Amino acid sequence: MKGFWKALAVAGLVPVIAAGASSCVTMKPNEDLNDQMGEVLEGVDFSAGNDYKGSLQIMVMRTQSEQDNIKAFVDSFKVAYPNIDVRVDTSANYQEDLILQHAYATSQDKYDEMPDVLWLSNEDVPTYVAKGMLMPISYFGEQDKNFSFDSLVPTMVKDASYDGQVYFMPRDYNQITTFYNKTIFEKAGVPDPGTYKDENGQVRAMTKAEFTDMIEKVAKWMRETKETTPAGKKYEDGRALEIQAFWNSLNYAVFKGNGAELVNGDGYIDLESDAALKTLYTFWDLAYNDICARMTDVGMSTHNLFIQGIGAVCFDVRSSLSDIVKSTDRIPGVCETLGVAPFPNLSDGEYYVGAGCSGYGMYRNSDDPTAAWLFLKHVVSESGQNAFCQTGNGCPVLKSMFDDKTATWKNIKAENPALYANLPADFDHDAFVYEYEQAGLTLDYLDKVPLGAQQAVTEEMRVAVINVVTSTPYDANINFVYQHMKNLLESSIEKMNDAIAKEKAKEEAKEEEKDEAKDEQGDGQQTEGNAEGEGA
Repeated sequence: MKGFWKALAVAGLVPVIAAGASSCVTMKPNEDLNDQMGEVLEGVDFSAGNDYKGSLQIMVMRTQSEQDNIKAFVDSFKVAYPNIDVRVDTSANYQEDLILQHAYATSQDKYDEMPDVLWLSNEDVPTYVAKGMLMPISYFGEQDKNFSFDSLVPTMVKDASYDGQVYFMPRDYNQITTFYNKTIFEKAGVPDPGTYKDENGQVRAMTKAEFTDMIEKVAKWMRETKETTPAGKKYEDGRALEIQAFWNSLNYAVFKGNGAELVNGDGYIDLESDAALKTLYTFWDLAYNDICARMTDVGMSTHNLFIQGIGAVCFDVRSSLSDIVKSTDRIPGVCETLGVAPFPNLSDGEYYVGAGCSGYGMYRNSDDPTAAWLFLKHVVSESGQNAFCQTGNGCPVLKSMFDDKTATWKNIKAENPALYANLPADFDHDAFVYEYEQAGLTLDYLDKVPLGAQQAVTEEMRVAVINVVTSTPYDANINFVYQHMKNLLESSIEKMNDAIAKEKAKEEAKEEEKDEAKDEQGDGQQTEGNAEGEGA
C-alpha cells in the first residue's frame, strides 16, 4: 500500500468505474447528517439484483489471515454478483495509510481513489467517526426492505455502533476463549479446562478458585520437570499461562465481574476503587509468581510459548485459530492436542467474558454505495458467512448459524482439511460462543466517554494495566501493593481524564454556540415582527 499511496499522492490514479455504478455524494462533517443521508440514499439502488454492474474497491490489513478472510468473502460475492468489478488493496501500515489517504482526499475534495469498503474493528470506530471516514449504514438498513440487523447477534451490532448509528457491518462474533495444550496437562497429571462440566454434562466456565488451583499446579510441574517436548523444548522454560497483551476486552470482563465500573458518575475514569485494584491484583499475582508470561509493552502477544509447546494455556479468540494452527503445525504434536474451553470466571462476582467484533465499513464518500451495500449485506448472508467461516478465522455473527450443525464453522476439519485435518475430533467449537447472550460483554463503559476521548482512553487503559502488572514489586502486605498500584496508575488516570475533560469542554462550547445561535435567531424574528407591527 505504500507504493499505492505514493502514486496517489504524486500523480493520482484513474479509477475504473463500471457502467451503472452510483455517483458519489460528497458528505461534509459539519452538515446535517439526515439531509446528507437523504441525498446519498436517493442514489442507491435497493432493488439491485445479481445483474447489477458496478465497481468496488476494498482495503484490508496485509496480514495473511485478513487476506484469507477477504478472499473468501470476495470469491463468494463474485458468484452472486458477477458484474461488479472488485479490487482489493492491502497495507502493512493499515490504519496510518488509510487515515493519510482520507486526509489527502479531503484536502483535494477527490474521493474516487478511496476504498468503498474498509476493514475495521470495534476499537477503530471512535477514531474513524471523529475523522468523518465512515458512512452510517443504519440508514441503509432502515431503507432496505430485504435486510434487517435483527438477524445478527445484538451485542455485535451494538459493538459496531456509536451514538445510535451502526457504522460497520460486523462479520463475526469474537469471544475470548481458553486454548490449552492437552499434552502438558496429561504429563502434569492435572485435569484440563475441558473436564469441568455442568449438570448436563456440557463443558462450563471454571470458577476463579478452580482456575487458580489448576494453573498453579501446572506451573509447579513445569518449574520442576526436566522433560522436554518432542521438538526438544524444555517445559521449565515455558509458562503455564499466556495472556494476549492484557486486552481491554479481557480486562473489562474481569473488572465488571468484580463490580468495577471504570467510569464514575461524573464521567471520569476511576481505577482506584477497591474493585478495580482487586482485579489488577489478580493479574499482578499471576505475573509476579511466574505463572503468567509477563507483558512488557502494549503490543500484541504472538503466544510464542504456546505455539512452541511450552505454554499450557493461552486466552485468545476464534480469529487467531488459523494463526495458532499454522504455527503449531510445525511443532510435532501441538496441533493434534489443541483444546479449547470457555473463558474462566476470573472474578469473585458475576461471569462475564470479553466479546467484540471486526467487520467492514462503508467509506463516507463511497463512489459506488450500491455495490458497497450489496457487499456488506453479503458479508452477513448465509453464503458469505459460510465462506468466511471455512477459513476457521471466525464464528458467525448470523444467529441462525450458531446451532446449525452443518455450518462450516463447526465442520472445518472436513471443510478445510488442508489446514485443520489434525485438529482433535472432540475440538469444542461451542466454547467460542459459550453463554454469549448472557455473558458476552463489549466495552460498554466507553458509552459514557466523549467520542473524541475514546481512543486515548482505550490506549492508555491498556498501558495502565500492563504497567501495574509488570512493575509492581512483591510485598506480603496487600495494602502496600494496592498503594503502589495507585501510585503507578496516577499518570494514566490523569492522561485519560485530561482527554475526557478537553472533549467535555468542546461539547459544552458547541452547545453554547447552538444556544447563542438560537437566541440570535429568536431576537431577529422578534425584531422583524416588531418592525412589521410598527409598519402596520
